[in-house]
Amino acid sequence: MKFKYLGIVNQMMSIHLYYVVVLFLFSSFGLVSILNAKDIEIRTGFEAFNKKQSTIEGLNSLSVLWRFDNNFYVGQSIYSAALGDAGGAFLWGYEMGKRFPISSNYALNISNFIGGGGGAAQVPGDGLMLRSYVGISKKLVPNLSLETGVSHLVIRGSDVDTSAINLGLSYVPDIVLQRKQKTKPGQFKLKAVRPAVRAFYVLGGVKSRSQTKQGNVFLSGAEISFSNNANSEYFISADGAFEGDGEGYMNVMLGSRRFWGNQYIRPYGDFSVGFGGGGDIDTGPGAIGSLGVGANLPFGENVDLEFGVQSVMALDSGFKALSPYARASLVLNRMNLRKKEQKLQYTTNLNCQIANSHFRKAGNPKTANPILNSSSMDVFFDDDTYFLGEAQTVMWGDAGGYAIGLIGLGQNYDLMGNWSIAFEGKFGAAGGGGVQTHGGLVVGAGLEFDYKFTNKLILSTGVDYLRSLKGVGMAPKILKLGLKIPFEI
Repeated sequence: MKFKYLGIVNQMMSIHLYYVVVLFLFSSFGLVSILNAKDIEIRTGFEAFNKKQSTIEGLNSLSVLWRFDNNFYVGQSIYSAALGDAGGAFLWGYEMGKRFPISSNYALNISNFIGGGGGAAQVPGDGLMLRSYVGISKKLVPNLSLETGVSHLVIRGSDVDTSAINLGLSYVPDIVLQRKQKTKPGQFKLKAVRPAVRAFYVLGGVKSRSQTKQGNVFLSGAEISFSNNANSEYFISADGAFEGDGEGYMNVMLGSRRFWGNQYIRPYGDFSVGFGGGGDIDTGPGAIGSLGVGANLPFGENVDLEFGVQSVMALDSGFKALSPYARASLVLNRMNLRKKEQKLQYTTNLNCQIANSHFRKAGNPKTANPILNSSSMDVFFDDDTYFLGEAQTVMWGDAGGYAIGLIGLGQNYDLMGNWSIAFEGKFGAAGGGGVQTHGGLVVGAGLEFDYKFTNKLILSTGVDYLRSLKGVGMAPKILKLGLKIPFEI
């Protein structure tokens, strides 16, 4: 036992050093540079594989990128299965690249991605994904470009090692990035963060991938929205299953919402499209859409309550469900009420989960300690208390497809000098990769020690404990190392 943790360190170092270095270069460059960014770019694309090596035959992507005056950009991307029959395969990580202008309307684009994930039983190994890309973009209008190119990607622990043909769109919204930035009429601002719980009440006749009757599913998640006026907004949301017949399911959606009414109750309608799947839920290639209605009720100065229902359906399979939900809305841009800037903090970590004896499902012979990349956003209620939303995907450790989504609360305390300590409590959904989560509901707590290098960069180390709430299952101790950047809007 005295060599236990030395062995864990050696295991972590057995990952190719190149991968670790690139990951931290991506994350640290991005974190240090966020406040110096010129624009945010939202990019979505589709790529078809040249080789059929698994049921994953193509990917859709959604990226949020920070752009700089030197034409570099850095950010995060999520890739999801879009062709074949692998709905539920997701890969999340870091994107970095540079554009080389050719003319006023054309540019050469070169980028690289490193991240991890898996799902749909197509990544039985590690789940680390590496992707290189080169393409040509054409500006259609000042803020919108069309792009085509070629890529090569490898997903470790699967058969995927192929080139691909790509087509995509990129949009640069006129959005406030810094508190010192002058706000112009019609300029987009970060509006709200919304933790939520919802259900999928599956309509009759829907079958699972194993051709059994699909049962109901309960999910938790969060949404972030942007707006340039009082009556509409755009949003990105993610949900994961924590109960019911859907362990390992998750979805990521992009949508639009319209509000009506007065300050006391505001009905709204929304629609969204995205990708979802995982577990035994049959979403075909993974494309899903939703249409819904709801109502917003002011609850406090910067907190609203929202209730609604959506109709959710897979676009290329028989899955369909009614999805009622309830959520809190932490409103960030209610400028007529806010007296000071809103404090936020972005964090990226590498996490090593020290697997307990019941970490993996019965019959799973794998014993490695998984390493996950983690990204989180903290929204502060005051100088020290914050709400957190966190996503993790596996990169190494024979658990391809293992992913975690968490929400919670944290409290920060200043210590001597530049040191501080933070305590966090959280819950959410986890699943995939042969990990025993007993339906997906997990709870956890963490302790972080932080050292402030500058006002823009904090080194963070810490320990977490996470466990399945139902039954004897995964209960790993977690070692983590990462970077934080606090900022204000």
